[in-house]
Amino acid sequence: SYSTTGGALPASSSALSVASALTGLNSGTIYHYRLIATHGTGNTTAFGSDATFMTYPRQRPVPHVHASTKPRRLSHKPYAVGTRGSISHPSWIPAQFACTGNVEIRFLRGRRTVASSFVALAPNCTYSSQIVFAHRHKPLSVRVRFLGNGYLAPNHAARSEVRFS
Repeated sequence: SYSTTGGALPASSSALSVASALTGLNSGTIYHYRLIATHGTGNTTAFGSDATFMTYPRQRPVPHVHASTKPRRLSHKPYAVGTRGSISHPSWIPAQFACTGNVEIRFLRGRRTVASSFVALAPNCTYSSQIVFAHRHKPLSVRVRFLGNGYLAPNHAARSEVRFS
């Protein structure tokens, strides 16, 4: 059980920000906290709701990155290429902490990038993106890379190829 030393705030009818530096916390650990406020001479005490935070792990685990890319012909010549997938993380890291960050999706012809997008992970660790190409391309390589966050290391999905029919 940790606690921090109290401090005084000026009288106010609006919300005030408070902060306190914490030291000696274990890495990769979820901590619960709440604010306790005492008014005036101590006659009135208010207890804040329970909240949590997780300290970053000492070494970030490498997640599995899953991706599937499929082209489809739209009604007027262009092609829509949809990419969707998910990030698998260790169960000891709750989704609210692990399922943050961005995924980069790049379409390449040889080494040259012809299109790309950045998408944010959804709260359930999934992502999806759609890119519209004005015309049919020769086969393109697709690279999907999770950029990492404080809890998970960066990693990429297996490279795939998209063919336009």
